[in-house]
Amino acid sequence: MAAEMVEQDAKLVTLQANSMLRIYKTHDFSRTSVETRLKSEILPGQPTAILPLSLNSAYLIGSSQGCIKMMC
Repeated sequence: MAAEMVEQDAKLVTLQANSMLRIYKTHDFSRTSVETRLKSEILPGQPTAILPLSLNSAYLIGSSQGCIKMMC
């Protein structure tokens, strides 16, 4: 189950508790277009929040240990 879901333009982004980030195209939610696992070296702790930055197509991702990272 997704910890956080954000709809941005033609995308649906899910950030799950097992550090899995999935991006779906709006017209077909049954298939992922991007799927990646956030390694603990990049984002320590469990991902807890995601905020889309529409100007540069990046995301701010926060973790349970207070770490905030900007990722593309």
